[in-house]
Amino acid sequence: MMLHRLPDGSVHVAHLDEWHLQMLRSIPVLASAGDDDQAKRRLFPPPYSHGDAGEEHFQDWDEFVRPGLEQLFTDSLQHVAEDLESVLLEAPAVPKTPEKPESAAAIDPPAPRRKRRKSGPGISPPDPDLWGFHIPAAHVEDWYRAMNQVRLMLSEKYEAHRTDNEHIAGMFISGNMETLIQYELFTGLCSWWVEALLRP
Repeated sequence: MMLHRLPDGSVHVAHLDEWHLQMLRSIPVLASAGDDDQAKRRLFPPPYSHGDAGEEHFQDWDEFVRPGLEQLFTDSLQHVAEDLESVLLEAPAVPKTPEKPESAAAIDPPAPRRKRRKSGPGISPPDPDLWGFHIPAAHVEDWYRAMNQVRLMLSEKYEAHRTDNEHIAGMFISGNMETLIQYELFTGLCSWWVEALLRP
């Protein structure tokens, strides 16, 4: 995966292999709190703690503030899904060829199309397909919001933020290691987003 910040503030995402593409496409599912009340509180925690504010403050939060935040996150996930609809297969890289002598033909034949080759003894595996797409500048914050939401949900539901050996071993035995890898991926992407795109 390669990320390029363009002069207009947009982002070009390139060289996505199949796994990375699938992870990005799964953002709306991974970011969902579903019916988990604890997960919802993690996403939209009230700005008060019990004892610091009266019940009316919590009611005002739930009535006037939280719905707007939920709609903001819903809109962000929608923009992410829209951007991912523009994913295109990248053209294969054309191998460099040595310069031809002056006696060579003036017009080169067209480059052959890449074909999938069968793998086997003595046969090189085919080049993997790679994809790319464009994120408009207006959607950059939506992407950060959505990926950070994924990170929070993976942490809340699976404790993916834990790095102790006992937890990692338990995740491995239960077949949930991909959850830890997803968490690391989106944590890294969020860090790059802040450093390269969101800081003035």
